[in-house]
Amino acid sequence: MIEVMIAVLLTVIAVIGIIALFTTETKASAYSRRATEATVLATDKLEKLRTMSIAATTSETGIDVNGQTGGLFDRISTATVGTSFTTLKVVVTWTDDQVESQSCTFGTVGDASCPSGYCRSTGVCAMRAVTVYGRRNN
Repeated sequence: MIEVMIAVLLTVIAVIGIIALFTTETKASAYSRRATEATVLATDKLEKLRTMSIAATTSETGIDVNGQTGGLFDRISTATVGTSFTTLKVVVTWTDDQVESQSCTFGTVGDASCPSGYCRSTGVCAMRAVTVYGRRNN
């Protein structure tokens, strides 16, 4: 009888470990997918900015992976004109399955009160951010 109880206990411990591993892998996979999608969004905007002759600062909120409305990403792009080239910066922010509780002021880039340094359009800190830099000759 003791042998059966020990076998059941070991099986339960193994199942709990497998469930914990599955949960961790699911979160890591979701982060990886979102980071890749954000990088594609940032790179796409950077390439568009390189082809434009006018330096523009834009802010898009609630966009999806195709740049259309209805998603979880915010995208902010800035262009700083220099004498011989223009420096381009695109930041894409999002929040994973975490509670958005820390408030901030939207549009404040480099907000020290936010872990990622960026405030979302909803007035709460972005938990994740991808930044892409580029240059364009004037």
